[in-house]
Amino acid sequence: MTSYRVMNHLEVIEFNGRLIATASTERQDDPRWTEIKIYRTDSGRYVVHRTGRSVVYHHLDGPCNFGIATRGRDLPPDAEPCRPTNKRQGRSCLPPAMDADAFDPDATYEMEMDLHSADVCEAEDVPRKLSQFRGGNEVMSSVSRRALQTAVDADPDLRAALTAQVRRVD
Repeated sequence: MTSYRVMNHLEVIEFNGRLIATASTERQDDPRWTEIKIYRTDSGRYVVHRTGRSVVYHHLDGPCNFGIATRGRDLPPDAEPCRPTNKRQGRSCLPPAMDADAFDPDATYEMEMDLHSADVCEAEDVPRKLSQFRGGNEVMSSVSRRALQTAVDADPDLRAALTAQVRRVD
């Protein structure tokens, strides 16, 4: 087995085990995406690790107020300026693109940071850790469903634990 370290907000979770599933919403045309990894520990527990990723930067102290202060020259090469999107029409600060004349490599911008969360759980709790509650209902995103299906296909113990659960409806 392999030794892993995953982040849960500012906490580090260390364990020995194996990676049994990955799924991502990453697309070439979207500068923000979600990654999910599911691990099986040597002790038989599961670690569900979610990461919100971004390559977006903003004006320092602008209306978006996201990220941490980063010099223009220290932005990653694939960084993209904040722009309106369908999800965030009203809030965008429109900093200059890195290849524009107005971009100042000595200026300070705000670079969005990756956001990590992780849960250590038993097999029967893995679906719940991949779900969210909206309007009183438990829902699972498509990326979470892909990660769960991959994990179930890769791990017979997880498959057995989840298929043993019966939901009775009268």
